[in-house]
Amino acid sequence: MFTARQEEILRAVRRDGAVRVTEVAAQLGVSQMSVRRDINALADLGIVNRVHGGAVLATLQPSTGPAGLARGQGRPLCLGMIVPDPSTYFQQMIQGARAATEAIGAQLRVGFSSYDHGQDDALVRRMVDDRLDGLLLTPSHSLAQARETLGLLSELGTPVVIVERRQEATSAIDSFDYVSSHHEHGALQALRHLVGTGHRRVLMLSLPSPTSHWIQRAFDLAAEQCDQLRDIPRLVPAHPQNDREADAQIEHVLDVIGETGATAVVAHPDKQAVMLIQRARARGWTLPDDLAVVAYDEALAEPAGIPLTTVAPLRRTVGRLAVARLVQRINEGAAHIPQHILVPPQLHIRESTGGRREESTGREGAAGKRGRVRPSLGRAG
Repeated sequence: MFTARQEEILRAVRRDGAVRVTEVAAQLGVSQMSVRRDINALADLGIVNRVHGGAVLATLQPSTGPAGLARGQGRPLCLGMIVPDPSTYFQQMIQGARAATEAIGAQLRVGFSSYDHGQDDALVRRMVDDRLDGLLLTPSHSLAQARETLGLLSELGTPVVIVERRQEATSAIDSFDYVSSHHEHGALQALRHLVGTGHRRVLMLSLPSPTSHWIQRAFDLAAEQCDQLRDIPRLVPAHPQNDREADAQIEHVLDVIGETGATAVVAHPDKQAVMLIQRARARGWTLPDDLAVVAYDEALAEPAGIPLTTVAPLRRTVGRLAVARLVQRINEGAAHIPQHILVPPQLHIRESTGGRREESTGREGAAGKRGRVRPSLGRAG
């Protein structure tokens, strides 16, 4: 997370409460300019505050808000974090937030809302009553469905950063900071990779969630550049209630793939990708020759039986940046200008999409086992 030099600066500032550029440069045997660059990087993360000639540990600055009046200045921050559940996805986000709070000597209290709007509100009120300095909030569902909770936060006046939820540009929710994965960008990366390896008929499978909206948006944007993507369904089935329903859904998806001539799938979450691969193999299909699969997320990438190409949201980074944004929000008080940060996921290309050798050598598409002719390589459009 930090360079060795930045770690030394952090140790010194935690120990002494402040550091001077000249002293750190002499101790580490580097230029003062190098130390200033490191301090600037740490300040951008909200871990230290720049002062003339050096830096101090980031703590609550004088504020006219309730937390500032009640606790006074110069003591460690206490932040709250509310997420829908303790799943792997949110655990990694919590880990990033906790690492960032520990780096500045702050405390982090975590609550789980169980995807219940009422619990969102109850946890917000509880943490505000405990006079925490600020909140990191991941609403149970989309921001459009969380207007009451956001209204409550505005009324209570506690500094807040929305995490891993993103608003539409046309919405009126513009008074909050947010830090979120750029899921639209992540899905577009997957589509560019698939189109670049010869696929023009790519199916979307996504269980309904705040993320699925942005994945579908990426498909819509891609379809504007590639005509053959326009008539391929975007499947957003309801969450299955049991294993039988889950199996039936996947069999239906495979039927649609066969009917539409789709050669690739972007599946969200990654559990859907794993199930799709298992059922496709049961039908005698070969991956990736008969079907290429990209999993959105990668918590289950290993159990798939084939190394999965994945779109991996940088959850720890989102949590870390959210803490930095909240600390800055607290320190700036009424002068703060809300900012929106989108963190692009990473695309990890593995064997589940790697079998397009016919196209890479410039040959016309060879027929797969399902009798479909592969399109030759070319740019979308």
